[in-house]
Amino acid sequence: MNPWLLVLSLALALGTLYAWAFTYLPRDGFQVLAAVPWRRRSGGSWRAGNLTWYGLFSATAATVAAALFLLLASSFGVSPRTASLLAVMLLVLGSLASRAIARWVEGKPYGFTVGGAVFAVLLVAGPALGLAARLSGEALPEQAVLAALATSYVFGESIGRLACISFGCCYGKPLESLSPGLRRWLRLPPFRFQGATRKIAFASGLEGVAVVPIQAITASVLALVGLLSLALLLAGWPRLATLVAISLSQLWRVVSERLRADHRGGGRLSTYQWLALLAIPLGGLLTALLPAPANLRPELGLGFAALWSPGVVLLLEGLWVAAFLRSGWSRVTGATVSFQVYRSRI
Repeated sequence: MNPWLLVLSLALALGTLYAWAFTYLPRDGFQVLAAVPWRRRSGGSWRAGNLTWYGLFSATAATVAAALFLLLASSFGVSPRTASLLAVMLLVLGSLASRAIARWVEGKPYGFTVGGAVFAVLLVAGPALGLAARLSGEALPEQAVLAALATSYVFGESIGRLACISFGCCYGKPLESLSPGLRRWLRLPPFRFQGATRKIAFASGLEGVAVVPIQAITASVLALVGLLSLALLLAGWPRLATLVAISLSQLWRVVSERLRADHRGGGRLSTYQWLALLAIPLGGLLTALLPAPANLRPELGLGFAALWSPGVVLLLEGLWVAAFLRSGWSRVTGATVSFQVYRSRI
């Protein structure tokens, strides 16, 4: 497969998805995907739990990132088994760190933070690569694998921002609170979230208020960063691809939080911004320490063959289900469901 066809295909797919998502997800009706009754209440109704669009997009983001990593790593000669082992190790660590750091910073037991997860994964990426190599007995192209990890993460976080739109979290500041100059610079259609159960409504009372579409901006910026990093990696420049993916994504995290209105902790710079700033030199150090063999270019045919193997397909399906159940079962909203018979149709 022509490497540039992969880049173009991803760009077209994300562009189409984002055009739909930015238009419809802020509207009412795009928070709860399904209500599952599980306990009968008095009067014949049922108490139900909500499965959310947040979970659907979060699970899809994690699965797309994992699939892209497996594709790229396998294209550099890493066996599907070793690539899968490394992906599972880092996804489990990132999932645990995401909730633990959010609880530490925000004091809330049911939150998640991608920024915290990224920092935790970077801390252990080097040892994790070494452990995966020892367990598998393979000599890994560590620089290329790190670049595949960084690139895949950027795409995953980009798609994950759609989950934030559906729940109304990670929301932007009201347009009226910005300076006239900044409002002129941000000449974008604002978001107006509808639905009292969305976080922007119950946490800040901003339902229906025109706010900066920061989730859409972030998704778009990260998609561009991911496409650039992917192009560099496919062209045989893994070190530069890693630096672009980590540096630009984390710099944008620092900048974008200046336009957000949700609680990010105290101080002039939030804890998440500090973690992002620390992640940049940490990523640079990893990039400098790991060897980068000359003339190392991917063979996408190997990657696609590995991606379509039964074991990898089952792994990705299992990952999607696990991620959806973990993030898609709402812990902050509930529902009451009643049933009836349409006797005219009997």
